[in-house]
Order: sequence, then C-alpha cells, then structure tokens
Amino acid sequence: MRGAGIPVYTPRMERRPSLVLLDVAGPARETLRATLMGLGADVQVTGSPADALLLAEQATVDLVLADLAKDGLDLLARAKSLPCPPPVVLISRSVTVEFAVQALHGGAFDVLRRPMNGRVLATLLQRATHHRRAQPAKLPPHPATDAPGGLLGASDAMVGLYRMLARAARTHAPVLIAGESGTGKELVAQAVHAYSSRAPRPLIAINCGGLSETLLETELFGHVRGAFTGAERTRRGLVAEADGGTLFLDEIGEISPRLQVQLLRVLQSGEIRAVGSDTFQRVDVRVIAATHRELDRLVTEGRFRQDLYYRLRVIELRVPPLRDRADDIPMMIERFLQRAERPLTIDEDALALLLGWSWPGNVRELENVIAQAVALTPGPTITAADLPLELRGDDAPTTTPGGVLTLAEHERDYAQRVLRRCGGNKSRAARLLDIDRKTLQRIVARAAETN
Repeated sequence: MRGAGIPVYTPRMERRPSLVLLDVAGPARETLRATLMGLGADVQVTGSPADALLLAEQATVDLVLADLAKDGLDLLARAKSLPCPPPVVLISRSVTVEFAVQALHGGAFDVLRRPMNGRVLATLLQRATHHRRAQPAKLPPHPATDAPGGLLGASDAMVGLYRMLARAARTHAPVLIAGESGTGKELVAQAVHAYSSRAPRPLIAINCGGLSETLLETELFGHVRGAFTGAERTRRGLVAEADGGTLFLDEIGEISPRLQVQLLRVLQSGEIRAVGSDTFQRVDVRVIAATHRELDRLVTEGRFRQDLYYRLRVIELRVPPLRDRADDIPMMIERFLQRAERPLTIDEDALALLLGWSWPGNVRELENVIAQAVALTPGPTITAADLPLELRGDDAPTTTPGGVLTLAEHERDYAQRVLRRCGGNKSRAARLLDIDRKTLQRIVARAAETN
C-alpha cells in the first residue's frame, strides 16, 4: 500500500528484495505483507520456523521478519548457523529490555515494535538488502533474561532506547545518560553494565550532587593516612573499587572544575592519585555518567569542561520522559501493583486520571502515587478517590444528578480525558483506548453534540 509520502524502495540490483514473513498472525499479517509488497518486495509468508529457515537457506532471501511471540530467539540462533545467514529482524507489539538486548546480542539485525509504517519498512528493506552477506559480529556474553528487571516499557521510545543500550553494552566506551529526574537513568546504567562483559566485576555508583568537593574527592580517589585531619588510615576510593568494572557517576553536571580535571585524567590515561599521595595508580574502569541538566549548555557557559564533555559523551543514551510514552503507564501500574501485599486492581476512572497526568516527576512519581494508593485503598480496587488531589483536579469524573454516570457518559468522559492527554492526537488516543480512529471520532462527535 503506497501512501502519500512513503518512499518506495527500488534497489540498484537486478532482482526485487525478497523476505520471509514468519508468524505474524491475523489481520496484521496481511497488512504488513501488503505494505511490503507495495514497497517492491517479494514476500513469502509462513507460520513455521523450520519452513522459514528452509527458505532462508536460499541465497535470494534478503531478510527474515519474525514475530517475537513464537521461538524468536531459537530461530535467531539456528539462522546464524546457516552458511550465509540472512539478517533476522524480530518484531512484536510489546518489547522488553531483556528481550531486545538478548536478541541484539544474539545477532538480530534489529528489534522493532508493531505496527510499523511504510517509511520504517522502506528503510529496513534498504538496510537489510545492503547488508545481506554481512556476518554478525562476535558479541560479549550477557546475563539471563531476568536481570535487570527495573526497566519497563514497550513503547517506540523505549524500544529505541533498548537498541542503543544493547549496542552500548557491547563496548567499553564511556556512556552519558541524559534525562529528566525520575526517568530511571540509574536503571539504564545498571542494564548497560549487566549486559556487558564487565558484569562479573562491580558496578560502583555515587551521586555527585550530594557531596561537597572535598568529600567527593576522597570518596572517588581515596586518601592516604595523614592526608588531612582525621585521616587515621589509608582508604581506597570508589574508582579503585570499580577496577575491572563500571563506575556510575550520577548528576555529573554538579562536579567542580578541579574534580573535572581529575576525572578527565581517569578517562584519558586510566590513572588516579589518592589524596595526599605522590604516586599514580592505573585502573581499568568504564565510566557511565548521568545528568538531568543540559551539559552542552554548561559547556557554553564555561561551567563544564568541553574536553571532558566529549570524553563522557562517546555514547549518549537519552531516557524519554514518561509524558512521551503514556502507552507504557498501564504496564508500569500493573508491575507496581504486583508488589502490593494483597491483590489489587485499578478502575477505569482512576486509570484515566493517571493517563491524563503530565508526570513532572516521571516514573518515580508514578511509583510513589501507586504506593500511596495501595496504602490508602480500603478495598480490592483503586478508584479515583484513592489518588492524590492534584491528580484529580478538573479531570475528576463527573456524575449525573442521580450520582451515577450512564455507560455512554462514562465512555465519552473517559475518551475525552485520554484524548486531552494525547494532545488531541486521535490516532494515539485510539491506540491507548484499543479502538479504531473512526470509533473515537464518533464518540467525540456525540460529546460535542451534548455540550
């Protein structure tokens, strides 16, 4: 299906690109197949991993596009053993960080979230065809899929983060994690370390914003006995403790100019000197730094060294704010409720309020709101009345004179709240409501007639 503005992929080769579409069920299969054919591809559809591998053995197959839901990793491992393995792209409506990292470390060409538009598919076809005969690189080992479990989300923004995270884990390069407070930057750092070859060694973390310059210096680099009043014994610093592993520096934008120079030496030469010592010690440390501030602005203002900024920002990971990935909120609520000491559910009005909030405190704020609701809810279901007053505001559910909303009124109010949360974007609101766009338009139109 060639929509306006969608590029049609026309490879500079004598034949059309060929791919195998595996185990995408229902209407999604036909939609995806039609879109790919409209982009100029020959598509062979199968529901059997064995058949997909048999087809992939043909030199003419440029890509295997496989649903994650069935034997995706097993297919990937078997495809790699072929004499000329084709690129394998795993797709799903829901992607976790564990699966994305495991798939990419296992040699997947990419991991994508359904539904995919024509522009994404055209780019994918071009990349896969051009790299048809490329062999997957040897990757470092990674831990089991149940660790770490802190990162949540299957939105497009989070899947993009997972892909970058997986690639960062394959290297020893410094990483700069940027994002607002409460987005989970420390969880990202933990994941990069856990999926790297340094995982058996320690991950040492310190918040640079909570300590004075003198105390932070001794914490990082240690001191020798007698270096200052009260230094009764020699103490190793955190950089030395992280030797062979990873050092996570949270709120890196808060460190003083003098400590910036010392940290730059660690990155350039791998050397540290304890406070009061005359000798340098070599260390092998991967540095991951995080900040909620715009470091490039601090560089322009002369408050952060430009050379240190570029040394830290070899790989940059940006953690999206929660307001930009509202699709992930129900999943997070479910996970937070699982931690409760009793079974709890949440009703639709309360969920609508949570979807409609801007979440300035991001995931940390959502977690605290759910924890508060769990503590205050007397029954088995969290309602709007159990949520903080600031969340209710003008969006609190209205009632009829009899005190009960009709089904149509409830549907209208709920849809309008979700639509406001999506900034008026009907397509996004329809996805959140699990209805099609035309149904949402009818609901909105009926609401306008009654106002």
